[in-house]
Amino acid sequence: MSLNQKVVFLHIPKSAGTSFHLLLTRHFGDQEVCPIRNRRIDQMDDSTLASYRLFSGHYFFNQIERIPEPKIMLTILREPKSRIMSLYNFHRSFRSDRIPNIVALGYDSPRYAKELTLVEYLRCPDYSVRVNTDNAITRYLVGLDFADSNGQWIVSDDTALNLALTRLQTFDGIGLVEKAQQSLRKFETILSLSFPEQMPFHNDFASLSLRSDFEKVEPAVIDDQAEEELERMTRIDQKVYAWAAENFFAPDDICPQRPFEKPLSHFVTC
Repeated sequence: MSLNQKVVFLHIPKSAGTSFHLLLTRHFGDQEVCPIRNRRIDQMDDSTLASYRLFSGHYFFNQIERIPEPKIMLTILREPKSRIMSLYNFHRSFRSDRIPNIVALGYDSPRYAKELTLVEYLRCPDYSVRVNTDNAITRYLVGLDFADSNGQWIVSDDTALNLALTRLQTFDGIGLVEKAQQSLRKFETILSLSFPEQMPFHNDFASLSLRSDFEKVEPAVIDDQAEEELERMTRIDQKVYAWAAENFFAPDDICPQRPFEKPLSHFVTC
């Protein structure tokens, strides 16, 4: 990584993005880090975009295309069903009185997760829910140009899949939450930076209630109806994830967990 190169991290929600963002920012000055970490990056003009070296946020592919070259593009994927469950449980944990502040900052409202059952949530037609549940991995990779104003796909599943895989191949590095240690080693090589031996996961579900913005909730239970909806909501994402795992990691390239770590499915990294 040379001084004139920019680093762009496409943070798909609930895929260890906050953890990796914190690791990345250690290597950049405050003035080098783009302060916009959500879809409002569209509001930045070209000259402002050019003034930063690190971009890390919940961006869509068509938004990061505007970031000037030369740039190194990275992303991390997570097993699709686990990602949705992490999102739902995370949003349910927010205190109701904190939700207006979240919306004011430009992030999607957790209100629906707090008010709806898991099945109702997965069927919710609201844009802020659909954009993060209905094959969201594919959606972030494809961009905003292939869905209508309500978040409904306007292309076939096959077209969306082909677009996602085409875009994914333009990234310099792809990591997997389930193979976090190996992902960090790959990113180290690409960026010529040093990262910890293990990914330090943040926003552990078990400890959320200890923070002022959250309250204790029980993890949602997946019944048959919910499983059917999860399958529908990840029908394309599962193929994208499988392609990334097959093409970027060896079959036995499994990240061993430390004895004191919980299984990754219990983490709700944002």
